[in-house]
Amino acid sequence: MNRAPDKKIELPPQLNLVVKRRPQLRLILIGVIILYVVFYIQWIAGTEHHSPFKDFVAFYAAAEMVQQGRAEMAYDRPAIHEAEKRLAGFDCGIFPWYYPPTTLLLIAPLAWLPPLLAFAIWLLLPLSCLIIIIRRILPDSLTVLLVLATPVVFTNFVYGQNGYLSAALFAGGLLMLPRNSAIAGLLLVTLAYKPQLAFLVPLALLAGQNFKALAWWLAGLAGWILLSLMILGWASWQGFFEGIYYATNAIEAGAAKLPQMSTVSSAVLLAGGEPWLARVAQSVMMLLGAAVVVGVWRRREIPDDLKNAVLMVASILIAPHAFRYDLVLLIPALAWLCLAGLHTGWLPGEKIIYLIAISLSFFTTAVNELIHFTLDPIVIAIVLGYALYRCRLWAGGQEAQYSSARNIVR
Repeated sequence: MNRAPDKKIELPPQLNLVVKRRPQLRLILIGVIILYVVFYIQWIAGTEHHSPFKDFVAFYAAAEMVQQGRAEMAYDRPAIHEAEKRLAGFDCGIFPWYYPPTTLLLIAPLAWLPPLLAFAIWLLLPLSCLIIIIRRILPDSLTVLLVLATPVVFTNFVYGQNGYLSAALFAGGLLMLPRNSAIAGLLLVTLAYKPQLAFLVPLALLAGQNFKALAWWLAGLAGWILLSLMILGWASWQGFFEGIYYATNAIEAGAAKLPQMSTVSSAVLLAGGEPWLARVAQSVMMLLGAAVVVGVWRRREIPDDLKNAVLMVASILIAPHAFRYDLVLLIPALAWLCLAGLHTGWLPGEKIIYLIAISLSFFTTAVNELIHFTLDPIVIAIVLGYALYRCRLWAGGQEAQYSSARNIVR
């Protein structure tokens, strides 16, 4: 007996991302993407000291060190600098390795591939997964073009960074949470390759009584750590802890590129605040973020979409170490919030704030340098405020139509 073909998922008219002038918008988005490509090619070809790999040299160099059986050398600044220079073909500056040894296990297969192929897979595979996830959240024909035209997506590509991977793991794990606790837990624990983005995940799982997913998360974390100790040894962990101490001191001393960071502590430091004040401000933000996430995730009447958005936005806001490319995490969060807005109506100023949020990576560095302050946490906090307000409306029964939207889309 033949199985009936699946019906193509289409948003009802009231949920279309754009109702009018869709062809014109499609052409505009394609034009933006073409401009990105042209700019990138000209940037690479414009000078002999522009490597297409950019920050990726650190990931490939660290993967090579794992392959060579000297993983602990990834935390040796002179050693990894030499490897990066060899890969780039010139002195591209040092990109220190501050990731935990578990990340070395994750990226080790890259060293088995030629650098250019590894670079392409590093960017395109997680980007493709992220696009599929966003298309699942907002199944509109313009979704793919909107994602590719988002400024922060281009920023991450130019940097050769891991924003796509972080967003895909985070959003993918949250999407799988109601469907498969094991896969969800393992995806979310893999996000801990970047620990600063994963702080709130176990709290959310515990508050939401997702005990099976939490058990898989804890088992996966233990597994990653034990495996790294068995394969890479304790020396790698020792190098990691020493590197964290060095990185913290470097940031507080102003050695890091503070205008390119998106944290509360960077805003305080850029404004001339003392390191202790930056630490206090960041700690307060982390406590507030944890309280917000626990408060939202423990409410059963709030839909998963809004919970997911709150968790992802709060995770960016409380991160003690985050750069512009990490703002890719806003894309799935904003997709969930846009789903609510498209069905129940937009709140005042909501669309403008979301547009500014996804464009932060383009203009805030110059603005931050000019005003000696970081705007990113303010914009991200406003986005979180909109998400929390929607949670409040839902808890008060004022968004009763939202559940029907979720059923239609899913």
